[in-house]
Amino acid sequence: MKKIKKKTLSTPFYLFIVNGLTLCFGFIFFIVISLSALERTSVIQAKKNLRTFAYSLANIMQNKNNLLLYEPENYEELKEEGYRTIDRFVKYTASHDPAFRVTIVDENGTVVADSDMDLNMVGNHIDREEIKEALSGREGSSIRRSSIYDQNLIYYAIPFNYLGKNLALRLSIPVQENAFFSSSIRSDSIISALIVLSFVLVISFLIAGKVLNPLNELEETARHYQEGDFEYSPNISSPVEFVELAKTFTSMSQTIRKNIQDISKQRDELQTVFSGITEAIVVFNVDLQILQLNDVAMSFFLVGDVKNLKEKDALVAVVKNTEIINFVKQLICGEANKTEIETKLVASEEKTVAAEHAPRSVLVRCVKINDSINTDERYLLVVTDISRLKRLERVRKDFVANVSHELKTPITAIKGFIETLQDGAVEEPETARHFLGIMEQQSLRLINIIEDLLTLSKLEQNEIAIETEQVALQTLVADVFNTYYHVAASKNISLSQVFLPDETSIDVFVNPGLFSQAISNLVDNAIKYCPEHSQVKLTASLETKKPDGSPRRNPVVHIFVEDNGPGIPENARSRIFERFYRFDSGRSREDGGTGLGLSIVRHIIELHGGTVRAVSRPDGQEGACFEIMLPVRKQKRKV
Repeated sequence: MKKIKKKTLSTPFYLFIVNGLTLCFGFIFFIVISLSALERTSVIQAKKNLRTFAYSLANIMQNKNNLLLYEPENYEELKEEGYRTIDRFVKYTASHDPAFRVTIVDENGTVVADSDMDLNMVGNHIDREEIKEALSGREGSSIRRSSIYDQNLIYYAIPFNYLGKNLALRLSIPVQENAFFSSSIRSDSIISALIVLSFVLVISFLIAGKVLNPLNELEETARHYQEGDFEYSPNISSPVEFVELAKTFTSMSQTIRKNIQDISKQRDELQTVFSGITEAIVVFNVDLQILQLNDVAMSFFLVGDVKNLKEKDALVAVVKNTEIINFVKQLICGEANKTEIETKLVASEEKTVAAEHAPRSVLVRCVKINDSINTDERYLLVVTDISRLKRLERVRKDFVANVSHELKTPITAIKGFIETLQDGAVEEPETARHFLGIMEQQSLRLINIIEDLLTLSKLEQNEIAIETEQVALQTLVADVFNTYYHVAASKNISLSQVFLPDETSIDVFVNPGLFSQAISNLVDNAIKYCPEHSQVKLTASLETKKPDGSPRRNPVVHIFVEDNGPGIPENARSRIFERFYRFDSGRSREDGGTGLGLSIVRHIIELHGGTVRAVSRPDGQEGACFEIMLPVRKQKRKV
């Protein structure tokens, strides 16, 4: 059975309708009671008046000696002597007021006198209540409907003794003829009551309005608060209870506003922290529904459409790693004996470029969120990309191994020749001089490695500032080329430089010593690894526009150092600037390289705010090519 919802009644309904109806019914009841009381009072007063009249009339009749109780046969003779019947006396006495009736009844109930009726027409009155009382010697009264006049009459009877007979003297008057019913008291009372009722209703409605206005204002205030407008303040001046309530509302709004501000601040701070954390963070429940994830997680797991994250097992569709999902499920079931694992993630081939397909090493941590408010179990999954750490660890291990190897080779050679000399070769001058020459060469190589390591260490320190000055790039490159002119000439290698635009000085703000060293290392490598009759070329251009033709905010100098030697394999270009990295280690050692030159070049260029990379030659020919992008601005950078 459908439950019927009760309609809620409003306050105005209670105050205006219910209050008005209550007042109306109350006044109607009051008027009815009042009129009834007035009617009873009027009847009582009428009976008192009839009693007074009755006794007065009885005294008058008792003082008359010429009244006959019954009409005798010789009434005509007696009439001439001045006698009259009591009936005629009564008729004469009451003739001035037709509504006033006088009746005299003997002890047998016979009417001996009646002011309104012929005695022959009147029946016996022995059964009348007031007559019985009067004949019994007591005063009696009653109100009843008369069969003769067909209206309610007030009867009042007193005992009356006349000529030795016990009689009953009764007076009557219609109820409507007494003072209350014969005047405008009833109508005046009703009109007065209606006027008073109207006045009371008006006052009541005005008072109700005074009560409703603050209530309406408080309702409006609550509506503003519901809509989030806590700046709204109720304007109530009376009554005092509503004023205090308005103050409470205002205080409550200030408290709520402050709490909201505090919560918003904390939420923004948490959201900032949540979004700014470099780890991928995912919050999910026991059904593996994703409740929240940060931008890093969306990028990490390539989440494009967030509409289906609330679906069951959405975590499985997003993470796409069986090892992680099994680890999470074991943790939820309480079967996991650890809170973190290391694994590898492979990016989706549909959404990433080929360079990003390589598996990433990740550290996965999962913990249960302890929340005293929310009863639903929630879990926090934190995925940290440790690929760079793994790579740095590998580079560190390679660096240590390479440094050990690079230092061990010349030291071993020097030690070996020393032992050979100690064994007797020192007695052979030619052999000794040859061994000493090799030892000197290995010592110089050892010194070069140490100097390059010290240079790298110095460049990587953040406390040392480099001073820059404005120099002409043409002059700086010319000085470097002059240094290597004889070395290049020994291999019939030509050195050339091209600057664009022509005949325009390209001024750059650099540290001349460091920048010259970077260019020198590139030129030195080109000369070392190029065959005879090759060409080493440096091209520099001042670019004021971007590739799309839009103007650059700051011009850049674009430098290419290229040769027509064997070149650098494409798979080695991303690692060519690592310390001691050699894609052809045998040839590098034969040419006396330390394996640190390109690392020094990268650090120097980056200190000047630029970038350097190994690329293919712009003309598509075979050979090595290094591209430098250098901003043209004055700067003072820390190393």
